[in-house]
Amino acid sequence: MEVKGLRKHKNYAIKYYANEEESPVYKICKNNNIKPTDITAFSDSSWQDCIDTRRSTIGNKIFYYGGLIEWTSNMPTPVAQSSAEAEYMAACAACMAMSHLSMVVYDLEHLGSKEYDKYHTPKTSPNILLVDNDATVNMAKNFKPTKRNRHIERRFHYVRLGQQDNKHRIVWISTKDQLADDLTKTQDSEIAMTHVERTIIKLPEHLQ
Repeated sequence: MEVKGLRKHKNYAIKYYANEEESPVYKICKNNNIKPTDITAFSDSSWQDCIDTRRSTIGNKIFYYGGLIEWTSNMPTPVAQSSAEAEYMAACAACMAMSHLSMVVYDLEHLGSKEYDKYHTPKTSPNILLVDNDATVNMAKNFKPTKRNRHIERRFHYVRLGQQDNKHRIVWISTKDQLADDLTKTQDSEIAMTHVERTIIKLPEHLQ
């Protein structure tokens, strides 16, 4: 969903839902037996798609009660040695963004009240991050370094630490339901639009 993509689809808009159960994100989670959280994210990556630097493109979409509130697509500096590492880097960026958004939501809901605590992160259910890579899910769950992941920069193990501290939870989802897929690679418009139309909605004719 780059600027060019938004210009191409001027008759589409972001929708926020009074009833979260009507949102595509809720339906995706339900169809995959996943319990959605207030903040639910999708992250994805390519692998070494830059022919000059071999860097990978990563992307994520973050939803609050089914409405899109943040999305990004970029090419981080480190060169991933495997597709799993590239996915792990994308998951790290999404987890950091979710952590910040959780703090913003907490401030909006509690700032100025007696319950507000500026020194501690509120104890809430871990935010859900949906990825379509089994190895990434396993790396997030397994805190023990192995010969296949010990080369990964320590900063990216924010994913593991956050899962251990109950800040977020990494869950596998199939590629067909990976809404961030269109942010990381060139694909047929028919495939891309299945992700776009569950991220933003087509405006009714009287609003176009």
